[in-house]
Amino acid sequence: MFSVIVVNWNGLKYITECLKSLLDQTYSTTEIILFDNDSADGSVEFIQNNFPSVKIIKNDSNMGAASALNRGIMNAAGELIALFNQNTVAAGGCCFFS
Repeated sequence: MFSVIVVNWNGLKYITECLKSLLDQTYSTTEIILFDNDSADGSVEFIQNNFPSVKIIKNDSNMGAASALNRGIMNAAGELIALFNQNTVAAGGCCFFS
C-alpha cells in the first residue's frame, strides 16, 4: 500500500486540485490521509462531502506542517509514504505511483 499525507490549513481554494490529482493516479492501493490543522474555512466539510475516500484527521489547533506530517505518518498504513502540502498537484503518472 502507498500512503499520501496531505497537510491542510484553510486550504479550501487549493484542496480540490490537489486531491483530484492524487485520486487520478494509477497506483491501485493508495490511501490519502488529510491532516487538518484546525481550519476555519469550511475545507474539512468540503472534503468530507466531495472526497469521501480521503481519511481526515482533524487537529484542534494549528501544530504546523512538520508536526502535522509526522502525525499523519503515524496513522498511515502504507509501506511507501509521500508528503504533500494542500497546494501541491501530482503530475499524471508520477514515478512513485507507477
